Amino acid sequence: MISFFWKIGIKNSISFIYCKLINGLFYRISPMVKKQFDFLNQIKGNNYLIKYSFGIFQIKFTFNKKPLNLFLRGSSSDTSVFRQIFINKEYGFITKILPSVSDYKIIIVDIGANIGLVTAFFKCLYENPVIYCLEPEPENFQQLKKNVNLNKFQNVSCYNYGIWDSETQLNFSFNFRDHQSWAVQLYRDSNKEKNIIKVKTLNNVLSSINVKVIDILKIDIEGAEAKIFNDEENYDYLRRIKIILIEIHDEYDCRARINNILERNNFLLSVEGEFTIGIKNAFLNKNNKSL
Repeated sequence: MISFFWKIGIKNSISFIYCKLINGLFYRISPMVKKQFDFLNQIKGNNYLIKYSFGIFQIKFTFNKKPLNLFLRGSSSDTSVFRQIFINKEYGFITKILPSVSDYKIIIVDIGANIGLVTAFFKCLYENPVIYCLEPEPENFQQLKKNVNLNKFQNVSCYNYGIWDSETQLNFSFNFRDHQSWAVQLYRDSNKEKNIIKVKTLNNVLSSINVKVIDILKIDIEGAEAKIFNDEENYDYLRRIKIILIEIHDEYDCRARINNILERNNFLLSVEGEFTIGIKNAFLNKNNKSL
């Protein structure tokens, strides 16, 4: 515990102790306060430099020998996403499929980029990859840009729109699953003028990216995958993709349909944690990999 206070400094230690006392008063009232201190307790012994002020964490650490400096909102799902990616290393399997190559820039499209933690992970994993980030929710998007700019990431482009089966405008809410900031759900309600965002088709988005091959297409869009993978969609863009990582939300009863579409387009499928992984057969054979 002493080493923890030494790392975060006297000022932050006082703030931490004060918040602990406050937490003792409101622990039962605010589960979110409990969540923030549970997060602090979990990461305190892992060589993180932490600043905590008014519900915002700033965390500096080294990952895969590369420095990172990230902002997380304590009252949101940011800490849960951080835990998944950097502590539990839920994306660690990707290096077995696509190892880093020093003379080749990996092309990644991150759909549902949230606040940019997956982008940060890939930036540490590969040698200066080119990453296209799509995030529709405005506050998440601001955090995404903040984390990208803070780390001075090169070759990262951020777009504030979502993915749907048509080019239009939709409403969004946080009514999906745990109602936190990673549970952005898109829907159409012509009677509501608030919480409106732009959406585009996946085919048009990928066509606008002027590259011949996309190495990794990551999709985590809280059920909207049921809209973009349907039998009427044009899937020519799948020819350019080596690996697809998609979180399929079973509330929408679309898993079998999406699996069928990917298999028809020559992807070999497996499951790793929450993700369905599709690897293009030609890429798999060329690299002599096995799932």
